[in-house]
Amino acid sequence: MQGKKVEQEFVLLSIPAEALAQSGIEAGTLLQITAEEGKIQIEVAKDLSDFECDGDCENCPINETDCDGDCENCPCNKNCEEE
Repeated sequence: MQGKKVEQEFVLLSIPAEALAQSGIEAGTLLQITAEEGKIQIEVAKDLSDFECDGDCENCPINETDCDGDCENCPCNKNCEEE
């Protein structure tokens, strides 16, 4: 990913603080977003098996999450500082 420019547009979307608190999602939580006709679903990313490591650990969203000790199933295990 280094040296490549990621072309993606973003839209700021406000979510009521109460709804966020009820969901249990905290700041810094790795999220996955899916969309279909008339619906956007935002949830905590749990299954990272489809994630492909590009070796750019400095900008990796998974690198920002707390290690759960399950190195065997971590998509970044080959680039992990704790391994």
